Amino acid sequence: MIDPNLAILTWLRTSPDLAALVGTNIFAPVLPEGFSAMASESPDPAQRAVVVRRRGGTSQPEIPAVLDPSFAVECWALEPPDASQIYGVIRDLMHGATSVDLGSAGFIILSQEEVPGQDVIDPETHWAVCFAYYHVRMRA
Repeated sequence: MIDPNLAILTWLRTSPDLAALVGTNIFAPVLPEGFSAMASESPDPAQRAVVVRRRGGTSQPEIPAVLDPSFAVECWALEPPDASQIYGVIRDLMHGATSVDLGSAGFIILSQEEVPGQDVIDPETHWAVCFAYYHVRMRA
């Protein structure tokens, strides 16, 4: 069986457009301790991040090798437009994608957005977060 979080992390890390916005700051299941969106006045990939977290899903009793998890995808930035821009890149990559071979990390059969991006301000850090939910059918 594959690790669903690792599969999504592997997929997102292959996107040059996403790397241009967040660098290597793609994590699961939470932001690492000490991460900060506060660094410079100009947008800097080092102060932006994506967090992926499996939040449940369904099982395929007829085909045990197929997993149907649902993921929360959080796009973190200092300013709301930056978080929304990160979300847009992820939506372009994930929504409607089929037959994505991730090598040993797995195979995406189908990815669909369940809930479009929602813009919020984190009450503790006051950073912008745009989060969405995706249903991703996958197998080894």
